[in-house]
Amino acid sequence: MNKIACKPYVNILKGYRVVLISTLLVSLLPPFIALAGGSWSQVEVSNGLYVDFPHTPKYTISNTGSYNAATYVTKSNNCLFMTIIARQVFSRYPEFIFYSQKWKTEETKAVLDKFLDSYVGGKLQYVNAVGVIKPITLKQYLGRKVSYSAINPVDGKKHLRYSEIYLIKDSVVSFDCWYLRDDFSICDQERIKYFKTVTLKEY
Repeated sequence: MNKIACKPYVNILKGYRVVLISTLLVSLLPPFIALAGGSWSQVEVSNGLYVDFPHTPKYTISNTGSYNAATYVTKSNNCLFMTIIARQVFSRYPEFIFYSQKWKTEETKAVLDKFLDSYVGGKLQYVNAVGVIKPITLKQYLGRKVSYSAINPVDGKKHLRYSEIYLIKDSVVSFDCWYLRDDFSICDQERIKYFKTVTLKEY
């Protein structure tokens, strides 16, 4: 395989900026009054990509010129829920598609894995955390499940955080659940419910 052609086409700094933007948005959130047993509703966060939130999420989009990041965020009394869609983060994606047609399956996967691992590494490094990382998939798309602890800008306390991050074409989609209290039994229930609703319907 041509080593030059197999470059991962990754701009890791974009991952840092997406995390920074999302953190600033969370710190500006107004207080929500939400009950753990409230009525959840499905939101289409990208074409064919759905997830349920306990309340109508606040939607914000940030443009940097080379890519844009859309953020949906809301919270209950127990957890903060956030979905980030960072588009055009996988630079030179059309070139990657062209070369990947000539590669073996494991070679293509190696490039995608390297991108995901670098992106997750940048996310953890930004908050100075060590996480537990596991590979996951959403249909044919590769992803990473991440758990770690960090200071929440909402209350200034250190709590657990969980993420499911997928590389879908040239975009990174991150589903995040941040615990806001130490009652793990209630937080776990909401986290499991949130991630279980992630659905991709391709047309």
